Amino acid sequence: MQDEQKPRESIWSVPAGWLRIYLTLFVIETSVGLGLVIWHEITTREPGDNFAAVLIAVGGSMAPLILTIATANVGLVEVTYMLDRLIGERYRRHRYKVGRVEGHTEGREEGATEMHQLWEEWFKRFCAAQEAGEEFSEPPPPRPHPNGKSGPAE
Repeated sequence: MQDEQKPRESIWSVPAGWLRIYLTLFVIETSVGLGLVIWHEITTREPGDNFAAVLIAVGGSMAPLILTIATANVGLVEVTYMLDRLIGERYRRHRYKVGRVEGHTEGREEGATEMHQLWEEWFKRFCAAQEAGEEFSEPPPPRPHPNGKSGPAE
C-alpha cells in the first residue's frame, strides 16, 4: 500500500502537508543564525563603527546563510518524509499482520464456541426426545471443517 507521490513544481517544493514543518524549521534556524551573525558583527567591530556598517555586514553574511538554511531544510524535510513513509508503511504492514492473526484466533474461538452451543442444544433435544420415547429425526449439526470453514468435513 504505497502512498501516491504528490506532484511537485520545483526542487524547492516540499511534500504536501510538510510545508508548515519546513517553514517552522526555516524561521527558527534563520532567527538563530541572524542572532549569531548580529552578535558576531557587534563584538568584532571597532568601537567607532556606526550602525549602518553593522547592518551592511549582517546583510552580507545573512544572504548565503539563508540560502544554505533553505537548501538544508529541503533535504532535511525530504529525508524525514521518506523515513516517515518507510517506517509508517512497515508499521501498517505489521499492524495488518498482527490484526489478521488476532482476528483469525478470535474467529476460531468464536466459531468453536458457536459450534459447541449448537451441539449442546441438539444433544439436549435428542435426550429429551429419548426420555419422552419419541422418534428423533433431526440431523446433527455439521462437523467443523478441518480448515476452519463451516460445512461437512471432507
